[in-house]
Formats: sequence, structure tokens, C-alpha cells
Amino acid sequence: MPKATASSDAITIPPPATTSPQAPQAQAPAPRAPAAVLIGGVVVVAAILAVIAAMMSA
Repeated sequence: MPKATASSDAITIPPPATTSPQAPQAQAPAPRAPAAVLIGGVVVVAAILAVIAAMMSA
């Protein structure tokens, strides 16, 4: 029984380890082209707002 709890403790340890590699991956594209990311986000928001406006007027 104690061995089962030790294995469950070992299972809970990897998720924080998997989140730390994801952070550098998310940070890597940002320094490369932050302006492109911001412009892309603005374009997506503008497109969504345009679709909503078209549906409201129709």
C-alpha cells in the first residue's frame, strides 16, 4: 500500500515538469516577432467584431 502512494506521488510530480517546458516554447516565438503576434491578434479581434456587427445588422 505505501508503494502505491509513492507511485501516485511520483505521478503528481511530472505535471509541473511538463508545464515548465511549455513556458519556454510560448516565450520563444514572442521575442522573434512580437509585432507580428500583436498585429495578428488585432486582425483576429477585428474580424470577429466585423462578423458580430454583420450578424447584428442582418
